[in-house]
Amino acid sequence: MHPTHNPPTTAGADTPAQVLRDAALYLERHGWTRGAFYDYLNGLHRMPAACAVGAIRVVCFGTPVDDATDLDDLADEPPRAQVFDAIRVLAQRLAGPHVAHGVENFVVTDWNDRAITIGQVVTVLRDAADHWDYTTHGGAA
Repeated sequence: MHPTHNPPTTAGADTPAQVLRDAALYLERHGWTRGAFYDYLNGLHRMPAACAVGAIRVVCFGTPVDDATDLDDLADEPPRAQVFDAIRVLAQRLAGPHVAHGVENFVVTDWNDRAITIGQVVTVLRDAADHWDYTTHGGAA
């Protein structure tokens, strides 16, 4: 990046790759969990430990969004599309480019819950981001 380049400051400008990288960073800073989007049991934190999907949601909305009904309530919000784009990109990296529409979230949550370490999750998130940048030349989803 050129020193005078000003990156976009709106969430709507984020690519799926940037969302995935930010989700990896979120997990490194706040922790990782399995079996739920967020781990509220270890104290009520504004930014709790999260699974991969939970981290993607926090990155896009700026706050934990717990379940699909919450996303339906936010249907008009641009971050909703960012969540689905990032999850689709990650699911395609995990299971191949022909993942059926509508099952992407299940592919990612199943993988997250079978992962052994936070390091594995963070590595795959960044790998999916790099792969998306490489295959799209950094273009839009």
